[in-house]
Amino acid sequence: MKSPMFFGFILVSALLATFSGAVTTAASAAGLSSGPSTEYDSGSANAVALDDSGHAVEVHVGTGRLFYRVGKVNFANQTIAWGPSTQYDTGGPNAVYRYNRGLDYRLKGEYDKALADLDAYIRSDPKDAGTFNYRGLCWDEKQDYDKALADYSEAIRLDPNNAVYRYRRGETYRLKGEYDKALADLEEAIRLDPKYADAYNNRGLVWGGKQDYDKALADYSEAIRLDPKSAAAYDNRGDAWYWKQDYDKALADYSEAIRLDPKSAIYRANRGETYRLKGEYDKALADLDEAIRLDPKYAYAYNSRGLVWVGKQDYDKALADYSEAIRLDSKSAAYRSNRGDIYRVKGEYDKALADLDEAIRLDPKYADAYNNRGFVWEGKQDHDKALADYSEAIRLDPNNAAYRSNRARVERP
Repeated sequence: MKSPMFFGFILVSALLATFSGAVTTAASAAGLSSGPSTEYDSGSANAVALDDSGHAVEVHVGTGRLFYRVGKVNFANQTIAWGPSTQYDTGGPNAVYRYNRGLDYRLKGEYDKALADLDAYIRSDPKDAGTFNYRGLCWDEKQDYDKALADYSEAIRLDPNNAVYRYRRGETYRLKGEYDKALADLEEAIRLDPKYADAYNNRGLVWGGKQDYDKALADYSEAIRLDPKSAAAYDNRGDAWYWKQDYDKALADYSEAIRLDPKSAIYRANRGETYRLKGEYDKALADLDEAIRLDPKYAYAYNSRGLVWVGKQDYDKALADYSEAIRLDSKSAAYRSNRGDIYRVKGEYDKALADLDEAIRLDPKYADAYNNRGFVWEGKQDHDKALADYSEAIRLDPNNAAYRSNRARVERP
């Protein structure tokens, strides 16, 4: 699950021009009660930004001063549990303005501009943990995970009891494949905030990465219990059922994710792929067509639809979808391997070899590409090369019975 993205932040200048007196906020618009704030000067402006995962940030502007506090929304009783307020009064109004502008740039996806402003604010107030956290989010979006980790670590050093900062760093460790470090941070986040649904959800992702699907299921289920409206948690639990090959339960969870978020191309594609594995090709096509309509640049959906066309033995349509997947994501070894196998089925062995060679170049540990290339060499009656490729596939995936069967067929006199 991706880290929550706050929306609705308003620059300080806009706040001063728009708000006065008591809170007239996004919280009240959503029917939430934020309660009074004794931390703030009376008669000044407030604004609340919410996300759909139950996090809130309240920004308060006083005369020449800026405060903020972070809270968790309880949708059941329509309240927000706020943490302590932090005052920004270092660097004068210009520093405050750049801080707010940096947040606004981040929300717009203008990460370099956001970084420039957040850097400026950190120079004026190097002890503010929240700014390091937001700068870490920018580095995450730019996929510079080492810099993100450095910023989250500094945020944690400055505020070691903040569950959100632990959660962020844990998720970045997960993205780097450092699962044990990710687990340590996410477990600490849960200890600090036992009701932190996102932390359970992301710990489930770590267990999934470690292929411990039972623990993943337990964490996703707890995330759903804490936040029954989390489409991402249902989708992730569906993934765990998928990998356990319990396709009916996977379909149920994907369907609930779609009900909660019908505009997600990912959830549609996941359900479509599961229908494909059950041999329900028309249902699969309906979902994958919709996924592509929702996101015409979603390479995975084209690849999955190509697999459906293979199941229906419409190889020309499969070839077209694989080619589009490759155009959108030229670095995917799987898409190259799939197209290469279709060229093989069509008897176009040289084109097949070109794709499979490229798949292996992109991912030298991709066993299926070696297996598929072995098929091509068999078709070209080069049994020695076929034997070599099947053997390499087995070395990479020794438990795959199909690879062993293929090699045994070539080894026969």
